[in-house]
Amino acid sequence: MRFGLLLALLTTALAACGKAPQPRSAAAGSLVLSEDAAPSNYIKLREISVTSGKGCGVFGERGSREGAETLLRDAASDLGATYVQVTLSEGPRPNHQCIEHEYKLTGIAYRDPAAPPPAPPPEPSAAASATAAPAPRACVPGATQACLGPGACQGAQACRDDASGFLPCDCGSNPEAAP
Repeated sequence: MRFGLLLALLTTALAACGKAPQPRSAAAGSLVLSEDAAPSNYIKLREISVTSGKGCGVFGERGSREGAETLLRDAASDLGATYVQVTLSEGPRPNHQCIEHEYKLTGIAYRDPAAPPPAPPPEPSAAASATAAPAPRACVPGATQACLGPGACQGAQACRDDASGFLPCDCGSNPEAAP
């Protein structure tokens, strides 16, 4: 039990040492994120919500404030925004089964009236519109559920990233997990 906890803490610490993601464009990088209201002459575009990370426990993908800010900048830049008023910030929190990895930001995108309007999105090609329908999802990526593992031990399993099904049941290293 202690080894599993130490391994989880070490993995989390190493993941936190990674380099912060960079915005896709210079416009996204220069976009202003603030909790203050936008200047009164700015044009309100719409609300944007983003999530960095997914899932919970050892099967999840750890999110960060920096990652969520980068996603928010990219989404706002795609709209032609120059300013985002951040209205909600939610960090990872424990739920009844594990600690979630998601970092969520919501904001209202605005555009400076003096800024050039955004370029229109490219027209989809005929090849892109003729793509096959996505494969059906067996589960929601990152979702977890209780399960019975080897020897009828109680454990948990997470949905695969490609939504094709759940990973094998993991009862941990606790010998008391078996009934």
